[in-house]
Amino acid sequence: MKPIYREELIKNYVENNVDYIYIQDIDDCECVTASKNKTVEMLNLRISPNNIAVVIKVIESWYLALMNQKSSKKYLRQNVDSTENYSKAKFEHFIPEGCPRIVFMLKLLEEIDFESAKRKNQSFEYFFEKWINPIIDS
Repeated sequence: MKPIYREELIKNYVENNVDYIYIQDIDDCECVTASKNKTVEMLNLRISPNNIAVVIKVIESWYLALMNQKSSKKYLRQNVDSTENYSKAKFEHFIPEGCPRIVFMLKLLEEIDFESAKRKNQSFEYFFEKWINPIIDS
């Protein structure tokens, strides 16, 4: 999403008191807190750090973790036990030639497996337990 659209969307959520979670990579920050603070400053909005979830290391690792075993074998031609150290470059390697990145990412989400994803990626497990389970349990 282009930054201008992202900022307008968040601004709209904040002004209308809509619940949201802003998910981002940790990028080059030394810790989660620094990453959140950098985002708050960058967006120049009334976004609360409490609404920011930080992925360690890259969001693409979550996409790979979320795939069930069938999708993993289909798209990655292998079963993946851990996505902890996957980089954007490693993710890009799996995109079929001529397939737009966003189309590939959406295909990976066609058959997701949350329990498997929690085992494959610690930051996804943390996110799920902190943000998703409370919604499911309520």
